[in-house]
Amino acid sequence: MRRLFYVISLSIFTLLGTNLALATSIVTTSPTAGSILSVSPSAVSIKANGDLVEGANSIEVTNPSGIRVDDGSIQVQGSVLLVGIKPLVTSGTYTVSYTLMVIDQESSSGTFTFIYNAPGEVTLATPQPSMSEEPLSTNNP
Repeated sequence: MRRLFYVISLSIFTLLGTNLALATSIVTTSPTAGSILSVSPSAVSIKANGDLVEGANSIEVTNPSGIRVDDGSIQVQGSVLLVGIKPLVTSGTYTVSYTLMVIDQESSSGTFTFIYNAPGEVTLATPQPSMSEEPLSTNNP
């Protein structure tokens, strides 16, 4: 009887542990969470730990003022969720909010941030013609 109790207890703990392991998780992000960028990304992507359910995921990118800067073109490519980004012009912390749903797993929602440092406005000097008098050299052989 005692042996049966141990087998049942072990089975329950194993099943509970398996369910916790089946929660959707992030493998990588691009740009990397917490990174500092000096070039505006053209897209933000999140790679999950399994293939994503088509139509059950969301991703939004907002600027430091809370205004959306993604173009709404969400794509799912296997385990990768991708959204296009409008060209970034404001320096600051950008927030990516997401909900991921992997097949046969619990959904996962969260946020991560990255910092964008807009390049300073560069002005190039325009060459101006100058009037200078240089003596003409006459070489008489």
